[in-house]
Amino acid sequence: MIKQEEITYINNNPNSGIKVNWEALRKDYKSLVKAKNIYDPCKIPFEHIRYGILMSTRKTGKTNTLLTLGLICAWKYGTMIAYVRQTEDMIEYRNIKTFFEVQLRNNYISEMTDGEYTGAEIKGDYGCFVHYDEKMKVDKRSAPVVIFLSISKQQDYKSTLNLPNCNMVIFDEFISTRYSYNEYVEFLQLLSTIIRDKTEVIIFMLANSTNVFSPYFYELCIAKEVKNLKPGNSAMIRTKKGTSLYIELIDGITPEREQLNMLYFGFDNPKLKAITGGDWAVADYPHIQKDDTREVITKGVYLTFKDIILQMELLRSDKLGLHILVHRANKIDEKCLTIYTISDITDCKEQYAFGRGKLSKLIWKLYDDHKFYYADNEVGDILETYVKQAMKL
Repeated sequence: MIKQEEITYINNNPNSGIKVNWEALRKDYKSLVKAKNIYDPCKIPFEHIRYGILMSTRKTGKTNTLLTLGLICAWKYGTMIAYVRQTEDMIEYRNIKTFFEVQLRNNYISEMTDGEYTGAEIKGDYGCFVHYDEKMKVDKRSAPVVIFLSISKQQDYKSTLNLPNCNMVIFDEFISTRYSYNEYVEFLQLLSTIIRDKTEVIIFMLANSTNVFSPYFYELCIAKEVKNLKPGNSAMIRTKKGTSLYIELIDGITPEREQLNMLYFGFDNPKLKAITGGDWAVADYPHIQKDDTREVITKGVYLTFKDIILQMELLRSDKLGLHILVHRANKIDEKCLTIYTISDITDCKEQYAFGRGKLSKLIWKLYDDHKFYYADNEVGDILETYVKQAMKL
């Protein structure tokens, strides 16, 4: 059983949020959760951060361990978790009906509440603890302990959503193959609605993919720090304006995972890193052989993505015909022909997304015809990330 505490407020002000003793919460979590080879959330410095960004392969249990910690907090202090996904369909009942499966299977809810609640259920946008009678009918429900929200509906929440007891946000699977236009700003708008005047809400951003070029890293201004992470590493970051973040690339290579990798995924293929857990996932892209003689048509085409500049050389060779060589550039030549961007247009040579005109049509037709070649795989990942985002605009 985990002892409930009387609700007290930060600075004795209900608008500031419920006061939580994180060290006591760590002890409660360790007394309840005995499973090994899963992610341990107790090492997160909750007292010193407002964002926790955790990335790994799928089999580390980070979502469920954080959910369990949040449910203990809800029982002990009367708080609430906001579980966030990108779109409304992701939080439909058919997609979240097993949300409490791990907690129910391990009997965590019954143990922490000493049998006052024996299960959990989802009704509409909320999840709560429940108690079942002898006939397995619900005879008691708690106040909501989880609310399910989507970024796509953030505008609707502004006038209707009020979560004074919410102290934890879990944004699950934030690294995605699809991003809506201005998604980062809409996510922060949603956070603003959740947080209001509270001062100790912690936002967790979790990902089961390891694409180092996720736009969120650039929007949060942590791209360089994230790129330097190795499996098992973590870092504390404070932005120039004072926001504190904890980032971690969880090492998912347990002895059990090594055995599975050997049995099923023992191929020398960098595309498998997100599955095997061995560092950032980088795909394999085509490169041009060094001895391939080629004629330069133009070197005046550039592409900018966040703080990265790529140069796209239009070339011709006997082997490949017309093709594009993509590589990094330190700066844009002032005599350039065009610059592709998905940021705000600030120069007359910039063109949005895939641009217009004969040259742009030719360049992106070559892309469609698989006639793009890359200086290295990292450059290929950058350009692919740009294309995926541009196609959503």
